[in-house]
Amino acid sequence: MSSRAVPGLVVAGVDISAYAITHAKGEIRPFLQVGDARALPFPDRSFDFVVSLGTLHNLYNYDLDAALREISRVARGPAYVMVESYRGEREKVNLLYRQLTCRAFHTPAEWEWLFRQAGYGGDYGFIFFE
Repeated sequence: MSSRAVPGLVVAGVDISAYAITHAKGEIRPFLQVGDARALPFPDRSFDFVVSLGTLHNLYNYDLDAALREISRVARGPAYVMVESYRGEREKVNLLYRQLTCRAFHTPAEWEWLFRQAGYGGDYGFIFFE
């Protein structure tokens, strides 16, 4: 997808769900494809910027390493991931009740450990369910 705000910008996106792509906004649908975060359908170093917002929590713990390595693999520039996290039991309970598809939930320190184990060197942020 090209952008009027940033001429020449090309955007591509993936979702594991064909249903989600079929029901995406019409103007972006042509730039989306079914794909798996553990094996992204792009060559190495394809993108100047890679972003993952609220995706990783949908994966099982044993799939996080592969997904983080894939983000690093397809990025030739910066990367950013936003993950759901919790800082105490109340936020953990809120996370579990609000994120019905949540399979991986961790404290910030645990996420940071996972990032290091996967060799992920990009930026990251947390959202909390207070």
